[in-house]
Amino acid sequence: MQINPTSLKDIAAIISAKYIGNDNHIITGFNEIHRVTKGDVVFVDHPKYYTKALNSAATTIIINKEVDCPEGKALILHNEPLRPSIN
Repeated sequence: MQINPTSLKDIAAIISAKYIGNDNHIITGFNEIHRVTKGDVVFVDHPKYYTKALNSAATTIIINKEVDCPEGKALILHNEPLRPSIN
């Protein structure tokens, strides 16, 4: 799903989450792990899939555990990455 370009800081604020990365890191969409492209967000909530998500084409990962952030990417930390509540 494509969205208007939105900053990491703004997306994290919408779901009341901490983040790791540049405030102005741009997000342009949300997608499934096998369909992500540059600018997309992918969600991951199980250690078995952390590496796949972190190494995917997605440039932002919503994840339920603080991990090292790969170069050029951003992380949004949320206890329930697949069901973040919107404020």
